[in-house]
Amino acid sequence: MKPFTTAALPLWGAAFLLTLTMKPQPAAAQTPLPNIKIVLAGDSTVAPNGGWGPGLAPLLAPSALLVNLARGGRSSKSFRDEGHWKAVLEQKPDYVFLQFGHNDQPGKGPERETDPNTTYAQNLAHYVDEARGIGAKPVLVTSLSRRTFSPQGKIQSDLTPYLRGGCKAGRGAKRRAARRFARALHRRTRRPWPRSVRRL
Repeated sequence: MKPFTTAALPLWGAAFLLTLTMKPQPAAAQTPLPNIKIVLAGDSTVAPNGGWGPGLAPLLAPSALLVNLARGGRSSKSFRDEGHWKAVLEQKPDYVFLQFGHNDQPGKGPERETDPNTTYAQNLAHYVDEARGIGAKPVLVTSLSRRTFSPQGKIQSDLTPYLRGGCKAGRGAKRRAARRFARALHRRTRRPWPRSVRRL
Protein backbone atom coordinates (compact mmCIF):
# COMPACT_ATOMS: atom_id res chain seq x y z
CA MET A 1 0.00 0.00 0.00
CA LYS A 2 1.39 3.38 -1.01
CA PRO A 3 2.10 5.90 1.73
CA PHE A 4 -0.39 8.77 1.91
CA THR A 5 1.14 11.91 0.38
CA THR A 6 -0.18 15.18 -1.01
CA ALA A 7 1.14 14.10 -4.41
CA ALA A 8 -1.66 11.58 -4.56
CA LEU A 9 -4.26 14.28 -3.93
CA PRO A 10 -5.87 16.55 -6.45
CA LEU A 11 -4.71 20.15 -6.41
CA TRP A 12 -7.68 21.27 -4.33
CA GLY A 13 -6.88 18.65 -1.70
CA ALA A 14 -3.33 19.91 -1.33
CA ALA A 15 -4.62 23.44 -1.02
CA PHE A 16 -6.99 22.33 1.73
CA LEU A 17 -4.17 20.67 3.70
CA LEU A 18 -2.12 23.82 3.29
CA THR A 19 -4.85 25.93 4.82
CA LEU A 20 -4.88 23.70 7.89
CA THR A 21 -1.25 24.57 8.61
CA MET A 22 -1.57 28.29 7.98
CA LYS A 23 -1.67 30.69 10.90
CA PRO A 24 -5.14 32.17 11.18
CA GLN A 25 -5.27 35.83 10.25
CA PRO A 26 -7.26 38.34 12.31
CA ALA A 27 -10.57 39.26 10.71
CA ALA A 28 -10.47 42.52 8.80
CA ALA A 29 -12.15 45.37 10.60
CA GLN A 30 -15.61 45.86 9.19
CA THR A 31 -16.68 49.33 8.20
CA PRO A 32 -19.57 50.31 10.46
CA LEU A 33 -22.86 51.00 8.74
CA PRO A 34 -23.91 54.66 8.68
CA ASN A 35 -26.72 55.70 10.99
CA ILE A 36 -29.96 56.28 9.09
CA LYS A 37 -33.44 57.36 10.12
CA ILE A 38 -36.53 55.96 8.41
CA VAL A 39 -39.93 57.56 9.04
CA LEU A 40 -43.19 55.82 8.13
CA ALA A 41 -46.20 57.85 7.02
CA GLY A 42 -49.53 56.23 6.26
CA ASP A 43 -52.75 54.78 7.64
CA SER A 44 -53.68 51.94 10.01
CA THR A 45 -52.11 49.32 7.75
CA VAL A 46 -48.73 50.90 8.59
CA ALA A 47 -49.39 52.26 12.10
CA PRO A 48 -47.96 50.85 15.36
CA ASN A 49 -51.15 49.09 16.46
CA GLY A 50 -51.82 46.46 13.81
CA GLY A 51 -49.90 47.70 10.75
CA TRP A 52 -46.77 46.32 9.10
CA GLY A 53 -44.56 49.06 10.53
CA PRO A 54 -43.66 47.28 13.79
CA GLY A 55 -42.73 44.15 11.82
CA LEU A 56 -40.22 46.11 9.77
CA ALA A 57 -38.22 47.36 12.75
CA PRO A 58 -36.60 44.00 13.73
CA LEU A 59 -35.43 43.48 10.15
CA LEU A 60 -33.31 46.62 10.12
CA ALA A 61 -29.64 46.92 11.06
CA PRO A 62 -28.88 48.26 14.55
CA SER A 63 -27.67 51.50 12.97
CA ALA A 64 -31.15 52.20 11.53
CA LEU A 65 -33.74 54.10 13.54
CA LEU A 66 -37.39 53.55 12.59
CA VAL A 67 -39.93 56.23 13.55
CA ASN A 68 -43.53 55.21 12.88
CA LEU A 69 -45.72 58.31 12.46
CA ALA A 70 -48.50 56.54 10.55
CA ARG A 71 -52.00 57.19 11.90
CA GLY A 72 -55.07 55.03 11.57
CA GLY A 73 -57.95 56.38 9.50
CA ARG A 74 -55.88 58.97 7.64
CA SER A 75 -55.82 59.56 3.91
CA SER A 76 -53.25 61.30 1.77
CA LYS A 77 -55.36 64.44 2.30
CA SER A 78 -56.17 64.31 6.03
CA PHE A 79 -52.65 63.24 7.00
CA ARG A 80 -51.39 66.62 5.83
CA ASP A 81 -54.44 68.62 6.92
CA GLU A 82 -54.11 67.38 10.51
CA GLY A 83 -50.41 68.31 10.70
CA HIS A 84 -48.92 64.81 10.68
CA TRP A 85 -46.86 65.45 7.56
CA LYS A 86 -45.24 68.46 9.21
CA ALA A 87 -44.18 66.16 12.05
CA VAL A 88 -42.60 63.78 9.50
CA LEU A 89 -40.51 66.56 7.96
CA GLU A 90 -39.44 67.81 11.39
CA GLN A 91 -37.83 64.41 12.02
CA LYS A 92 -35.26 65.17 9.26
CA PRO A 93 -35.29 61.54 8.07
CA ASP A 94 -33.00 59.92 5.54
CA TYR A 95 -35.91 57.90 4.10
CA VAL A 96 -39.68 58.39 4.18
CA PHE A 97 -41.94 55.41 3.42
CA LEU A 98 -45.39 56.58 2.26
CA GLN A 99 -48.47 54.38 2.00
CA PHE A 100 -52.02 55.68 1.56
CA GLY A 101 -55.10 54.74 -0.44
CA HIS A 102 -57.47 52.90 1.89
CA ASN A 103 -59.02 56.03 3.38
CA ASP A 104 -58.81 58.01 0.13
CA GLN A 105 -61.58 55.91 -1.41
CA PRO A 106 -65.18 57.04 -1.97
CA GLY A 107 -67.42 56.85 1.07
CA LYS A 108 -64.80 58.07 3.53
CA GLY A 109 -66.13 61.62 3.67
CA PRO A 110 -65.00 64.88 2.05
CA GLU A 111 -62.29 65.46 4.65
CA ARG A 112 -60.53 62.26 3.49
CA GLU A 113 -61.66 61.29 -0.02
CA THR A 114 -59.41 61.90 -3.03
CA ASP A 115 -59.62 61.05 -6.71
CA PRO A 116 -56.96 58.48 -7.68
CA ASN A 117 -56.23 60.15 -11.02
CA THR A 118 -56.00 63.74 -9.80
CA THR A 119 -55.92 64.75 -6.13
CA TYR A 120 -54.45 61.46 -4.82
CA ALA A 121 -51.60 61.51 -7.33
CA GLN A 122 -51.06 65.22 -6.63
CA ASN A 123 -50.92 64.65 -2.87
CA LEU A 124 -48.31 61.93 -3.24
CA ALA A 125 -46.31 64.08 -5.67
CA HIS A 126 -46.27 66.92 -3.13
CA TYR A 127 -45.08 64.52 -0.44
CA VAL A 128 -42.28 63.28 -2.70
CA ASP A 129 -41.14 66.79 -3.63
CA GLU A 130 -41.22 68.05 -0.04
CA ALA A 131 -39.35 65.01 1.28
CA ARG A 132 -36.65 65.54 -1.33
CA GLY A 133 -36.63 69.21 -0.41
CA ILE A 134 -35.25 68.37 3.05
CA GLY A 135 -32.76 65.84 1.65
CA ALA A 136 -34.82 62.70 2.36
CA LYS A 137 -35.39 59.82 -0.06
CA PRO A 138 -39.13 59.12 -0.46
CA VAL A 139 -40.35 55.56 -1.06
CA LEU A 140 -43.94 55.04 -2.31
CA VAL A 141 -45.33 51.80 -0.89
CA THR A 142 -48.19 50.01 -2.64
CA SER A 143 -51.43 49.95 -0.64
CA LEU A 144 -52.09 46.60 1.02
CA SER A 145 -54.97 44.68 -0.49
CA ARG A 146 -57.97 44.07 1.75
CA ARG A 147 -58.89 40.51 2.60
CA THR A 148 -61.82 40.43 0.18
CA PHE A 149 -62.11 37.24 -1.88
CA SER A 150 -64.16 36.12 -4.84
CA PRO A 151 -66.18 32.87 -4.73
CA GLN A 152 -63.19 31.28 -6.47
CA GLY A 153 -60.92 32.29 -3.60
CA LYS A 154 -59.06 35.05 -5.46
CA ILE A 155 -58.35 38.43 -3.92
CA GLN A 156 -60.64 41.20 -5.16
CA SER A 157 -58.77 44.48 -4.89
CA ASP A 158 -60.59 47.79 -5.14
CA LEU A 159 -57.36 49.73 -4.67
CA THR A 160 -56.01 49.30 -8.21
CA PRO A 161 -56.91 52.88 -9.26
CA TYR A 162 -54.89 54.18 -6.30
CA LEU A 163 -51.97 51.99 -7.29
CA ARG A 164 -52.08 53.65 -10.71
CA GLY A 165 -52.31 57.05 -9.03
CA GLY A 166 -49.18 56.27 -7.04
CA CYS A 167 -47.34 55.23 -10.19
CA LYS A 168 -48.44 58.47 -11.84
CA ALA A 169 -47.10 60.47 -8.90
CA GLY A 170 -43.78 58.62 -9.06
CA ARG A 171 -43.35 59.25 -12.77
CA GLY A 172 -44.26 62.91 -12.33
CA ALA A 173 -41.73 63.33 -9.52
CA LYS A 174 -39.07 61.73 -11.69
CA ARG A 175 -39.84 64.13 -14.52
CA ARG A 176 -39.68 67.14 -12.22
CA ALA A 177 -36.37 65.98 -10.79
CA ALA A 178 -34.95 65.57 -14.30
CA ARG A 179 -36.09 69.05 -15.26
CA ARG A 180 -34.55 70.58 -12.11
CA PHE A 181 -31.26 68.85 -12.87
CA ALA A 182 -31.37 70.04 -16.48
CA ARG A 183 -32.03 73.63 -15.39
CA ALA A 184 -29.11 73.55 -12.95
CA LEU A 185 -26.85 72.07 -15.63
CA HIS A 186 -27.98 74.71 -18.13
CA ARG A 187 -27.23 77.53 -15.69
CA ARG A 188 -23.72 76.21 -15.15
CA THR A 189 -22.78 75.30 -18.69
CA ARG A 190 -25.21 77.33 -20.84
CA ARG A 191 -25.64 74.26 -23.00
CA PRO A 192 -29.05 73.64 -24.62
CA TRP A 193 -31.35 71.18 -22.95
CA PRO A 194 -31.24 67.62 -24.32
CA ARG A 195 -34.26 66.58 -26.39
CA SER A 196 -35.11 63.86 -23.87
CA VAL A 197 -35.49 66.48 -21.13
CA ARG A 198 -37.39 68.94 -23.30
CA ARG A 199 -40.03 66.24 -23.88
CA LEU A 200 -40.67 65.81 -20.13
